[in-house]
Amino acid sequence: MSDKTIQDVEEAITTTNFAKASRAAAAAMESMHDYGEALEKPKNQKEFLALYSDMVWAYAGVFAIASTIAQLPFLAYRWNAAGEKTAVEQHPILDLLENPNDSMTGYDLLEGLVVFLECCGNGYFEDVKGQVEGDSFKTPTELWPIRPDRLRPEPNKDGHGVDHWVFQLKSHTKKTIFQPDEIVPFRYFSPLDDWFGMGSLQPVVDAITLDKQMAAWNKGFFQHGTTAEGLISTDKPLTQKEMADLGAQIQQFLKGKTRKILILSKNLKWQSISVSPKDAEFLQGRKDARDSILAALGVPPVKVGLVAEAKYANYDLQTLSFHRDTIIPKLLKIEGSLNKYLAPQYPDFETDEGRLYVEFDRTSLLTDDENMLVERFGKALRHGFITPNGVCRRLGWPVWPPDKPGGDDYYMDSTLVAVGSAPAGGEGFLPLLPEDQQLNKKLDSMENAAIQAIEDMRGDLLAEIDKRMDK
Repeated sequence: MSDKTIQDVEEAITTTNFAKASRAAAAAMESMHDYGEALEKPKNQKEFLALYSDMVWAYAGVFAIASTIAQLPFLAYRWNAAGEKTAVEQHPILDLLENPNDSMTGYDLLEGLVVFLECCGNGYFEDVKGQVEGDSFKTPTELWPIRPDRLRPEPNKDGHGVDHWVFQLKSHTKKTIFQPDEIVPFRYFSPLDDWFGMGSLQPVVDAITLDKQMAAWNKGFFQHGTTAEGLISTDKPLTQKEMADLGAQIQQFLKGKTRKILILSKNLKWQSISVSPKDAEFLQGRKDARDSILAALGVPPVKVGLVAEAKYANYDLQTLSFHRDTIIPKLLKIEGSLNKYLAPQYPDFETDEGRLYVEFDRTSLLTDDENMLVERFGKALRHGFITPNGVCRRLGWPVWPPDKPGGDDYYMDSTLVAVGSAPAGGEGFLPLLPEDQQLNKKLDSMENAAIQAIEDMRGDLLAEIDKRMDK
């Protein structure tokens, strides 16, 4: 608390008749604990975007999603009528997504897009076109992100599709019109709006507001000291000197420069009217708000640095769940918009080889899934359920070359024995070979020797203990 604020409080205390106006004293004490203005819910897209910059768990969760998606490279393919896809190694659309303009990288472009989508449910790219020499077809040459609070669609009169887009920096500034093919829109579904999406943070806006209010209260609590809010009352009138002395005493107490105890005489009584953080379950409330925010985003604790809640055994499981249940659905959303609005603007969008489309390279996300598939198909291979080439095809690996036959044969583990093939009197097992019998004898001998050595050591140890106890 500043010296000016303390002076104002002192003046309020010394000029207030405690006997006649105890409410004024309470108001003066309350002014010592300014915990910030009451926070309101965001009302528009701009205010939802602001949550990313001033709310720690909103930032941490959204950044975890944005950074995971932004680092994934793009791949290009062509789908033909038979449903077969062929990889496209080089294409201008891949170059554009990697270097969208002179001021940012592909990582920057995607990171910003995901932040916009998670905060307010909408994201846009401005598609700047250029004309190739000798070709009348204008192709995309640059992509620029547009803040979603600055762009709005103007629907067609029949309500189907967008007639044009209106860009406006502020409500009183000049409007700029964009045609539909100049904007690549991205949108999360909203059940209550036909043209604007719903961000992942919007359903938990109450939890966000509550957490921000508790954080402001906590900050004010430690800034102004641990003095409880309450009021001073008395049934006896105080002289001007007594009130001045009381004001000075409170002033020293609030400054914290002395270790004096606040003493109330003349039958003055302090009555606390606030709720303590413990009584309000303050810490649990903040934890519940944090968990609600992360749950709405689909981000497990381990991805926002809460490693104390992620043991080694479930660390990989949380990461795998995050990739599979949160990231991949969002990738499909982004891919859908790129293939609907951007890819068709290239002159070779449709050729005899098929239609062009782009997708994210998910290899780094599905590594654990692939390991589990390899283990599962490996078991099927050893039991004769599938051929080696069948496994390769299911995993997308190259099959055996033609000069190495056997890829289409079935195999079975040699340790498996057909039911009923064991000889009579063998108790259901095949007899051991001579070399196996000798090996078993050696193992039994080593085991017996180890057991005997342990028993000898145990006897010696007990004898030594008895000897020392006798002494």
